[in-house]
Amino acid sequence: MKWLSIFITAHMLGFLLYQNYGDPQFLYINVLTIGYAVYQFIRVGVLVLSPNWDVELAYATHIPYRWKLLHNAIQGLSIYMFYLVGWHFISGFAALYLVITTIAIMITVLNVDMTEFDGDDE
Repeated sequence: MKWLSIFITAHMLGFLLYQNYGDPQFLYINVLTIGYAVYQFIRVGVLVLSPNWDVELAYATHIPYRWKLLHNAIQGLSIYMFYLVGWHFISGFAALYLVITTIAIMITVLNVDMTEFDGDDE
């Protein structure tokens, strides 16, 4: 929870400084914050998909879903700022990460059972 608050504060600091001064260099704070999150995301994905690792994932249940969704909303604002500055590749890559994590949180919040399949497998 402490780190999530630090990430939210870093995002807000970066885009508020950008809005106040108009210098895109302040958005490097946001790029580094999202870059770290994407690095963790890719690392977990590689570990889960690798046949040489026996990984058991533990979901951060001690962090309320509201805070996770607030973090994603703040990341969305940062991504929008990237787009406005003209960093289209960074904003697109970060938006893909944001969509995946938001859908994962919503599946968890709504308690959707993803094991059922209603297709024709007879």
